[in-house]
Amino acid sequence: MIRVFISIFTLLLLLNRSQQLNISVPLPPEKHDSARQQRQLCYVSWNETFSRCSNWAGTRTWEPLGLFAPNNEDELSKFLKYSNKTHFKIIGFGHSWAGLYIPPKNTLGNLGITVALHKLSGITQFLNKNYCLVSNTFNPYQVTDIEVMTGTSFVELHQKLDEIGLSLSWQSGGIQGLTVGGAISVGFHGSQMSSSSISSVVDSLTIYDTYGRQHVLKNNKQNKKIMSATRLGLGVCGVITRAILPVEPQFFLRRRRWIEPNIALFLSRDLTRLKSTYDRFHYYIHPHSSSAWPMYWENATHQEFIDEARPCRTAQDQWEDELEKNYGKDGLPLIMRWDNCTDKSYKAYTHAIDMEAQPLWNGEWFVNMSDKEESETILTILDIFQKIAQENELNNKKPDLDLWLHVRYMRGDDIYLHPCYGWELCAGFELALVAKGMKDPLPHENNWYRYYTPFENYLKSKAGRPHWAKDHSIDPEYISKSGLAISSFLEQCKVLNPQNIQGVHPELIYKN
Repeated sequence: MIRVFISIFTLLLLLNRSQQLNISVPLPPEKHDSARQQRQLCYVSWNETFSRCSNWAGTRTWEPLGLFAPNNEDELSKFLKYSNKTHFKIIGFGHSWAGLYIPPKNTLGNLGITVALHKLSGITQFLNKNYCLVSNTFNPYQVTDIEVMTGTSFVELHQKLDEIGLSLSWQSGGIQGLTVGGAISVGFHGSQMSSSSISSVVDSLTIYDTYGRQHVLKNNKQNKKIMSATRLGLGVCGVITRAILPVEPQFFLRRRRWIEPNIALFLSRDLTRLKSTYDRFHYYIHPHSSSAWPMYWENATHQEFIDEARPCRTAQDQWEDELEKNYGKDGLPLIMRWDNCTDKSYKAYTHAIDMEAQPLWNGEWFVNMSDKEESETILTILDIFQKIAQENELNNKKPDLDLWLHVRYMRGDDIYLHPCYGWELCAGFELALVAKGMKDPLPHENNWYRYYTPFENYLKSKAGRPHWAKDHSIDPEYISKSGLAISSFLEQCKVLNPQNIQGVHPELIYKN
């Protein structure tokens, strides 16, 4: 019987390989040209002796045992059922810096199979508040939720919803090239103090366990524990194929950003006022200058959008305005150069389709602290960076002017691995080292870690928790004492991944 299972599994792989040897994903419009509109995520060598994959930034590469891109849920189920316990991991569009998509190794030390769900894409159902189906020819005000396949990108989802007068109720962040499933699995978030990550607004999931069995989980009292694990499962709690997300009629947002020339004054005078006034507030700081760039969004009307006539532009549009200058008029690099504008929701909370517009290193830690503590933390981090800059000068090294610190906010949640688990509100301290332009190389990792390592260590001293998908050190002893419900998470994941063939991340298995 085992031989039969292996034969069917092998046939599935061969059929899939004959259809598509390589796995590619769409590029953001900023990177399109006449010859290339896709990025190669994984490819098979010319003689089919190995497969190789890479994330978008080139910071993670791996050679899986094979590639599998199911055309539908039935193919996925058969793969799981007949794979003979072969290790695998799901990959979205490869945006994680942390390598969450790299398949675990087997007992021989070889990596498992990379599974891509990008063919499982599109909106499948429109639902009302009672979860009854709504006709495709409908009034947008009748629809409160949609069911969407998790291989769908946010670019596609926002555009499809907009065509029928709808928008996601949840304010998504600026990286629109993520898949829905990938975003749910890592807790994708923006900056909004009244709401949390996209994982928190998911009301139902369709998941396949590692035996190929389908589970439809509703976010109710009966499923509270397993939903607290699967809604931010890091790719180790079964395979998510469908999710139900809240929607509403399309709305408009006004985006405003300005420069504050004195960081200390801004923090002492304005921080509390801005946080209490604007729900969707965040700010950027340039460590090697004395300036901060606060930003907020607020609701606007369609008529105000027309009257103001300042639509939100892509990074490409803004870049072409200032090609002769490194950072444009205000000193901001491309990825952080946000227009003052008013536009449809999804166009207002991103200025670029995704970060592939400009390569960068990125890490983020979340902390729970008062406004006063937040200000003190910022000033201490800047002091740490200033000392590093002084050391660089002594060694005749130029300061890294492309280093940026970003602070944003998120509501807490009871999801086990949510970075704000058990907290009412937390601040995300995000550090980035950015390439100068869209076609420039990624900064060298030595430049990145001379800043990020002390930054990370300092936020650990403040009881911070990492963004799982971004760069962070593997420190299981620290994570075990961070207050996250790790044992509950692992217990629930056993239901869907009992043999750990999707892997268990090393930072979650520390034993005292």
